[in-house]
Amino acid sequence: MHLAAQQASERAQRLAALIVRRPWSILAVALVVGVAALWLALGLRVDQQLRALLPDDAISTTRIDAMSERLGNQSDLYVEIRSPSREANLRFGERFAAELRQRADLRHVHFHLSRDFFEENALLYAELADLLDLRCRVIEAIQAQVRREMALLGDDDDPVPQLSEPELRERYERGTRLPEYYEADEGRVVVIKARPTRPDTDIAFARGLSRELAAAAAAAEPAAYHPDMVVEIEGAYAEHTRKVSGLEGDIVRGSAVVFGLLMLSLAVYFRGLRAIVLVLLPLAIAIITALAAARVFYGALNLVSAFIFAVLLGLGVDFGIHILARYQAERRRGLALTPALALTFTTTGLSTAAGALSTALTCFLLLVADFRGFSHFGVIAGLGVTLSLVGAVLVLPAALVVLERRWPWRTTQRPAPEPPPAAAAEQTPPRFPRLAAVIVALGVAAAALAANNLDALELETDLGRLEDPVRAAPAPPSKAPHDDYRAAVGASALAPAVVLAADRRQARAAYQQLAALARLDAAEAAALARGAELPPPPPLDACGRPPPADPDALADEEEPDEGDDRQDPAFIALGAAATAARGVAPDVLRDLRAYPGPRLIELHDRLREVAAIDAYVPDLQEEKLAVIRDLRRRIDGKLGALSPADRERVASWRPYLAVDRPIEADDLPDWVRASFTDARGELGGYVVFWTKGGKSDYRNAKRVYDAYRELHVAGREVPVAASFFVIPEIVDLIRADGPLVIGLAFAVLLALALLLFRSAGAALVIFVTVACALLWLGGLIAAFGWKVNFFNVIAFPLLIGMGQDDAVHLLHRHREGGRLATTLRETGGAIFMTTLTTTLGYGGMLFADHLGLFSLGFTAAAGMLLCLLASVVLLPAGLQLAAWLRHVRAARRR
Repeated sequence: MHLAAQQASERAQRLAALIVRRPWSILAVALVVGVAALWLALGLRVDQQLRALLPDDAISTTRIDAMSERLGNQSDLYVEIRSPSREANLRFGERFAAELRQRADLRHVHFHLSRDFFEENALLYAELADLLDLRCRVIEAIQAQVRREMALLGDDDDPVPQLSEPELRERYERGTRLPEYYEADEGRVVVIKARPTRPDTDIAFARGLSRELAAAAAAAEPAAYHPDMVVEIEGAYAEHTRKVSGLEGDIVRGSAVVFGLLMLSLAVYFRGLRAIVLVLLPLAIAIITALAAARVFYGALNLVSAFIFAVLLGLGVDFGIHILARYQAERRRGLALTPALALTFTTTGLSTAAGALSTALTCFLLLVADFRGFSHFGVIAGLGVTLSLVGAVLVLPAALVVLERRWPWRTTQRPAPEPPPAAAAEQTPPRFPRLAAVIVALGVAAAALAANNLDALELETDLGRLEDPVRAAPAPPSKAPHDDYRAAVGASALAPAVVLAADRRQARAAYQQLAALARLDAAEAAALARGAELPPPPPLDACGRPPPADPDALADEEEPDEGDDRQDPAFIALGAAATAARGVAPDVLRDLRAYPGPRLIELHDRLREVAAIDAYVPDLQEEKLAVIRDLRRRIDGKLGALSPADRERVASWRPYLAVDRPIEADDLPDWVRASFTDARGELGGYVVFWTKGGKSDYRNAKRVYDAYRELHVAGREVPVAASFFVIPEIVDLIRADGPLVIGLAFAVLLALALLLFRSAGAALVIFVTVACALLWLGGLIAAFGWKVNFFNVIAFPLLIGMGQDDAVHLLHRHREGGRLATTLRETGGAIFMTTLTTTLGYGGMLFADHLGLFSLGFTAAAGMLLCLLASVVLLPAGLQLAAWLRHVRAARRR
């Protein structure tokens, strides 16, 4: 046996003496720290936003912050009213919306979207070409009626154009562009849309608001309006509250189950209850202190670090188990308390410290990652592991001393066995160790096969799937996909992008660009991308109509009278203006040509819809007013020339001609202006648009992100903000940070192994053992078609540290001079126990009804079992084979 194992080092003796002399002082300090840390940790919350996984200077997060500061909260709350009766839904909705408008915590409430303003100004919202066409139809109707009345026999068969209000409404789509209510399924679902003053990420506010509105809805007695009426609070506030409450419940349940299983495992392994207190008391203080530090450093846990309590239970318990198991073994060999502590520190304490340092450094290495799922988890886990080590070598022995004085540990008083000679320790029977060779061959071959198939590993690109429940509950039978509140408000309203223009003028230019882009067809967008000229729009005449396709048809037409009002030069010019309005404005065309061709194709292909205050302000208003005034003059002057039936038809839409001035944004209804007013009270300084495709799918989100990250508007770059822009940035960071972190973790493994064993061969053995375990894990994931995601990828660098811990303990104990069988019996049992407890810690995530967290727990638990297999099967087989090779070489030299 080496000198380090034969007697305790001087430092270990001094540390043991200090602990034996001052156990109550050490425990008192630990308890004070634990209580103070608990007070801080109780205020720790979980931030479930994906943006919390990105650094503060990420493009998406800075723009989301800018959008929030400028526009205020942009999340909406929806009150879904559902019953078989539309009338009952509307009556309840009117009453409840009026009640909601009295609340100070709601910026605005939309229910009945009055169309009166748009009805009164309907002709200004018609296209100029339609108004010119209407003017000519009025002229033609008057002329036809006059010709009929002047016919000698009254048998003029020329048809008189119909000018009824229903016919004009159908022809020019007046009054049909805006819904009057947010409704679906023929009114069986009606929705109230409200904008709270604070964001849905303020969980306390979201919970309180959702709870208060649900109570208010119940107090309004919806059953009095219809027996089957159901009122529910929906949208981001209710959904976020449900997710956080569910996750918090999963954390509590998972941590409680893990804690209970750890207590049971410790009691069984150590065959007594005192081990529970000795191991878990210092561990709990260490973990709570780490959580308190997390609150000080970060204020909240993110999605990846949410289960850090359960993880640290599994990680940190290893050190206490190793220390207590070795101490127990030395006491049973007959050593007194202080010598047993000193020898434990000298032997197992050294390998335990090396393993803890390796794991902690691996965790702290995650700080190099910009992805906060790595960096925050790494800091909290690294700090927790370090504090757990401190607790294992200070607080646990102090508690042990106190308990030993009251209830001494039973010893067998057996003398320590004589160590075998150094040569005998390395001696191997001359027979070739076939089983060891087979194990090594199979293990290395499996690792090589897995390495060859690593390219089959896929990264999960649909981040929305990671939030799916593991144990999905069936949808309530009362709710079908078509009657969900999303069908009423429009699915596109749930994931908009916002152009953060500098002022109203730039916002108008950005809207015009996006609106023009939306009007282009695929062929026109492709032509622009190639740099070709767009074909001019078909010319329109004074009647807003294209000329006949057959030029010869003009000769067959009756020559127009010299005084034909349809050929008025002023209206011919208006026809040219209507033609130009159907094309792309020169300044907009110039902005579109500034984009590279492939990006322009993506801009066009991904754009679904655009909205801005300028979308509600008609264009070419002066030109339209000129046509409206001419219509009003003609109808008022010639009304008597029309037949009674035509006069009745004209009277039905004559009020629409009363408009006589342009519309400004300030004239629009309150519900429109409220939708485009920012937190500073400024109107129309931004543009909202929606894009195609799933926003949680990386591939689609990346296309939108690359295309719309900025817009070229009048020679300037205008930023665009969207919550789903975090998706491509998260995946790109994982792809960049993942290999770096894993490479650094292996570098730390090699460095610490060299420092501890001072042997390149020993360091290589540790490296190969851990590498094989990770390759097996990668092959297992690929073989079963699982995917790597931003949750379970964090398990790989952590498994390097934890796998090294197992291998270091076994190799270190073996190099003390003991036989391999003895090493496996004593140290192997502790390794099995620590693997079990660590697996239990990660197993706490299996209680999370969240696919991403579940995948992290499953991957880490499977990885720990594979690390155990590599450490207690592959490594001993390799050691036995290496010993045989040394024996053969020595025999040949002799």
